Amino acid sequence: MNKQPNWIVILSIVFIGLVGVLGLVNLFSESYDYDDPEMVHVENWLTYSAQVPQEGYMVLYHYSESCSFCTEIQNDILGFASSNPNNIPVLLADVNDPDLRGSEQFSPIQISGTPTVTVYLNGQVIDQKVGTTPILDLIDDLNAGTYTP
Repeated sequence: MNKQPNWIVILSIVFIGLVGVLGLVNLFSESYDYDDPEMVHVENWLTYSAQVPQEGYMVLYHYSESCSFCTEIQNDILGFASSNPNNIPVLLADVNDPDLRGSEQFSPIQISGTPTVTVYLNGQVIDQKVGTTPILDLIDDLNAGTYTP
């Protein structure tokens, strides 16, 4: 008499294996947080210009923690900020930060929404990207050294 395979046991083993693999991938994948003390934030707009280098590139990233698109690219942009091959400084500006929204302060950069990246070269604004795909493409180009405004 042939014994039939127990499909419930086989499917359970496959499911447990998949959950285990996903858990390991999540455990070993790099995760970044906007509140990481290594990230450089714009403290206020009155002293902001002192943070902009006068030589080379700099990236200013406007974000909101409640923005689903910002959350989607959070690890990409913060990973780039943490370490990029060309050592391009990245400043973060939380659009919901009360210190940046004070009545006597204003953002020198006009943005239409989040996420927005503004690119500086030698202290001057040369480009601005809005949305996940353009920002991720920009990061790829900056990492590869192929960026052109």
